[in-house]
Formats: sequence, C-alpha cells, structure tokens
Amino acid sequence: MIAISLLTIFFNASPFGVGAELWSLDSAAIRARATLNPGFAWSCPDGGTSACLSGVSTATDPAKGAGANFPMDLEPWRGAEVELDLEVRADSLSKPAASFLGVKAMIHYTSELDGEAWPQPSMPSGDFGWTPVRFLVHIPPDAEHGSLFLGLQGASGRVAFRKVRIVGKRGMSVLHRVGEKPWHTEWRGVMSPPHPSEKDFADLEGWHANLVRLQMNIWHDKSWFPDTDLVRYSAWVDSDISEIRTASLQASKHGIGLVVDLHQPPGGSLKDGTYRVFLDKRTQDAWLDAWRRIATASRSLPGIAAYDLMNEPTQKLPSPDGVLDWWHLARKAAAMVRAIDPKTPIIVSAGGGGDVHRLTEMGTLDVPGVIYTFHMYYPSKFTSQGLHASWDTLKYPGTFQGKPLNKETLRKELSAAREFQLATGARIYVGEFSALRWAPGASRYLADCISLFEEYGWDWSYHAFREYQGWDLEMEDLPRKEPALHATSPTDRLQVLLDAFRENRPLGPNPVAP
Repeated sequence: MIAISLLTIFFNASPFGVGAELWSLDSAAIRARATLNPGFAWSCPDGGTSACLSGVSTATDPAKGAGANFPMDLEPWRGAEVELDLEVRADSLSKPAASFLGVKAMIHYTSELDGEAWPQPSMPSGDFGWTPVRFLVHIPPDAEHGSLFLGLQGASGRVAFRKVRIVGKRGMSVLHRVGEKPWHTEWRGVMSPPHPSEKDFADLEGWHANLVRLQMNIWHDKSWFPDTDLVRYSAWVDSDISEIRTASLQASKHGIGLVVDLHQPPGGSLKDGTYRVFLDKRTQDAWLDAWRRIATASRSLPGIAAYDLMNEPTQKLPSPDGVLDWWHLARKAAAMVRAIDPKTPIIVSAGGGGDVHRLTEMGTLDVPGVIYTFHMYYPSKFTSQGLHASWDTLKYPGTFQGKPLNKETLRKELSAAREFQLATGARIYVGEFSALRWAPGASRYLADCISLFEEYGWDWSYHAFREYQGWDLEMEDLPRKEPALHATSPTDRLQVLLDAFRENRPLGPNPVAP
C-alpha cells in the first residue's frame, strides 16, 4: 500500500501553446546553422516567397543521404508532442530499395532509455508536385542531441522542400495538489483468450485471479472482414455484446471481474500505425456509437469491472478539421459512457500505442471515475525476442544498449506513470505486460514488474491467458517451436503469477479516483 501525502508536483510545463510555431525554415538564423551537402542550396525550382531547400542526389546507397541537417535544441520541447509541417516535391526520383528510404524529413534524437530514434513521416514516391506533409512527433522527457534532416537517402533524383515548420501540439502541463490517498492493488488478472469458456473462468478462479481483460478482437473472429467496412463492424459489435453478456455471467459466477476491451476501433490503421478513427469523421462516429451500445447493454450486467475505451491508441498524423485527436475523443467518449453508466470505471490509455511516457502529455480528463492505463513491454528487444523473423537473444537481468538491464531499469521506465500518479492521484492499471516464454529470464522479468506494480498500488493484467502460445503461461519455456509443449507442472512464469494471485481479495467497490 502507498499513501500520497499533501504535495504539489509540477511537470515541466512546455513554454508554448497549441499551434505555436517553434521552428521555421523561413528563419534566416536557422538556415545559417544548417549543414548542406554538395548539390543542395537555398533555392526553389519555381520561385516563391517562402524559404526553399532544393537539390540533386546521385547516391543510391541506403547508407548515404544528401540534403541539409539542422541542429535542434529539444530541451524546451521535452515531454511534448509537436507537429512537423512541410511541402515537398520530387523529380526523376529513383525507386529506393526499402519503403523507409527515398525522400526524408527526419527528426533525430537520443534518449537514455530508448536509445537513438529517427521519427519520420511516410513520403510520396516517384515524381510528384508540391505535396503537403504533416506528422506528429513525441519528444521524450530526456531527449537530447536533436536534429532535423531534409533530403534524400538511398535514392537519386531532385527534391525540394518549402514551408517547413514545427508547431506545438500538446505539452507537459499537469499540476495538481493531492491529499492523503491510500492506494493498493485491487486487480490482479490476465488478458482473455479468444472467446473464453466457463472452464477458462473456473480455472482462473482456481488460480485466484480476480480480473479478465476481455478482448473484443476482430482477429479472433472467424468471419474476419476489412477494417474499413463500417456496416460489418457494427454487426460485429452486436455479436460481441452478446459475448459480453455470456462472459459476465460466467465471470461473476467465479468471482472474476471483466474489463471490456474494445480491442480494435473501426477503420483499422495506416501503414505508419495511425488509427483511421483519428482521421475520418464517419469512422469516429462509428466508434462512439459502438461504445454507446456497449455501455447501454453492459451497465446492468454482473461482474463488469471497467470499460477500456481503446487498445494502444496510435496517432502519428494530425486529425483534420472536424475530427478529434485521441485526447479530445477520449474525453468525449468517457463523458458519453459516464452519462449512460454512472458507476462503472472507464479506462483511458496513454497515446503512442499505450506508451507510459505519454501519460504526462495527455493529462487527466475532466470525467469522474477514470482509470489511466499503459502497456509494459520494455524493452521489447527482450520481451518480444523471436516474435519476428530476425532477433537477438537478450537476457534478463543483463545488459541493454550498453547499460544494466534490471529491476532499477524497469523502475526508471515506469517513473513517468509514478510521477503522473503522484501529481494527479489517478488510479493506474497496467493493461498488458509480458515476456515471451523463451526469453531468458522471463520469469524474473515478470516478478520484477509485478513487484513494482504492487509497490505503487497499481492494478495489472498479464498478456495473455491461453492466447498466442508464445505468451502462454501453461506452455513449456523451451524449446521455442510450434506446436508448443504443454507443461506437466507450473512453469516458472506461471508460478510467479500464482504467487501474486494469492494476494487477491474478493472484488468489492472500485476505489476510483474522483
């Protein structure tokens, strides 16, 4: 249990407002600090009054780029979201060897926890006239050594940039005074398998778990359909409402609460991961309507612990006029659900795919009964090793990016959520955390994560119960192969969870922050 005494905490409030221009290519001082490669100059192929960078590159080596590099002081922007806006055109552009090569407008920074990063927008290919490009970038709280590169990489041809600027979108501005608040972990559970059965709930009762995050997941449905088909999405929601009714009765019978997780919003996502629900008004309305129906159908059901509005919301492109970004959409949805169901807690995720560091950027919503969530897979090179074609073996505890990887590393990664909790008094729920069964030291990693969650009084659910065999607690750790081998006795990973579940009590009233 933790107690929060009276205190005032400031996050580093960003010195800019939404829409404030932070950087512009039109600034002569900024252009003076740039380093230009041969073949690039301050000129426009068709004139104009805006400052313009243009040039020609003959290099097609993916390791080589040509253009202009601008040093940036990121300290005033740390912990904030900014928007990169520009117009670009290209002529006689060769086809690059990979999709991330070609025209580049790339911000670069280093971060102690995340290493080096090169966030960049998807760019047009081939020959094209002046084309607007907009892109959202989150600047980590410890970002340094910032720069912006404009030019070509791994492709030959002519490129030009104009009207390049960076504007402020959302800064760290949370300030709260918090009184004495005792918090302790209430929920210890798991993510659900596809279409859980009563046997699943009975087995979890035997484990002493008291929570299941119920995935409403299109990928688990045999009648899969295109994400953009809003009519079929609506029909799919109806079928899942029926499943919620069944699951709630089964869960409550076994003393387990359900978190209703609408795992995929309508519309799917673009190649860069951006959810279409943030870009299209019809899609956004369909998502709001889904939650209106879910909350109306679920408010009187037994065992509904919370509504989890959106899984890992991802937005790298700014919302157009008339369409809400995640923060404003989450507030609208939470207010709507609260009007329908005055009691059941509402879970709202950090942006950036559930990134813990985005909590402080998001701030709190002015809606009662909101719980804030993020997902914990840090570092993914350990937790998800082998999930994709190429991978390296990383051990825990061990070394990551030349530095120790241990419980204190995890504590530092989670510090943003801890600071957010202390500043706002918010209840925190770690909706997903895991490590693949063959990751060396996976059980120790899970134990250290749970230890920190319990120390801070956070609720949590393991990913996932009887879903993908790589996460399955009941499968042998090794060898890594499919089909996986069912363990004849509890695996080390399962034993960690069983030990933690013994701390569970029957679910009572939810200790929701006002």
